[in-house]
Amino acid sequence: MLCARVWDSYDDILKARKAAWNWFVKDPNRITSIGKRDWACVTV
Repeated sequence: MLCARVWDSYDDILKARKAAWNWFVKDPNRITSIGKRDWACVTV
């Protein structure tokens, strides 16, 4: 949502960040899937 983009102002960056966060939070399955990836797990 935020990579490889350029904004005209700091306020534009904050708006984009808020929109990206809201998009991410609305999809709990996406959040859960990140933690289930083999490369994202830590074993001790």
